[in-house]
Amino acid sequence: MGRREQGRGNAQLKPARAGPVVPVVVPVVPAVPSRAGAAAAAHWAEERAAQRLSREGWRVLARNYRLRGGELDLVCEDEAGVVVIVEVKQRRNAAYGGAAYAIDARKLTRLRRTAAHFLAYGLKRPDARMRFDAVLITGSEADHQFVHLRDVA
Repeated sequence: MGRREQGRGNAQLKPARAGPVVPVVVPVVPAVPSRAGAAAAAHWAEERAAQRLSREGWRVLARNYRLRGGELDLVCEDEAGVVVIVEVKQRRNAAYGGAAYAIDARKLTRLRRTAAHFLAYGLKRPDARMRFDAVLITGSEADHQFVHLRDVA
């Protein structure tokens, strides 16, 4: 392939120079925007929820179980042996409806699909009894309110 001579337009092309091929190393940078603040906030909230549920006698089976279509924040087993999928939502304040409004029908559909996959392939117990709970945390890490809603779906 040739290269254009300046000022002559497309009409005249000079042949490409022959010479050694020099590899060009281009660093790969992920195109995903950083969400360090949101991830850190979710991390402490999920940790607090896991601690609180463990104190109530629950056993944490998995954290942040991810599939292409969704993520399960906490998967626990309560004292009765029921597998409980816990969705943890944290907001700094109750503006715009607070944490509860972030759990809508579309989110519940994704949770159900991911939970069915976890029961079948993660736990190897597709017929286990299961329910969905939500833990809503409003406030900061130092000062927050904890609300546990049982059987939200």
